[in-house]
Amino acid sequence: MTVEQMTIALLVLGLVPLYISRSAVRGKRSQVYWQIHATFWRLTIHSSRPGRKTWKLTVPLIRRLASAIWAALEAFIRK
Repeated sequence: MTVEQMTIALLVLGLVPLYISRSAVRGKRSQVYWQIHATFWRLTIHSSRPGRKTWKLTVPLIRRLASAIWAALEAFIRK
């Protein structure tokens, strides 16, 4: 297997959903939360009323990379 094929395989595996959950808010029949987690992204859908949904997409990989870069810059500045 070449490096390019391995990179593509890891990228595809990072996009595949690993965890899907559905939960309803106790006492409120029309409110539902959906959570879908993958390695590179997370999606949360909140349905508060029929026809009204809130979507939140986060990319933890970018957040982790930004934290690592910031830590490296701080370590470089302190020297």
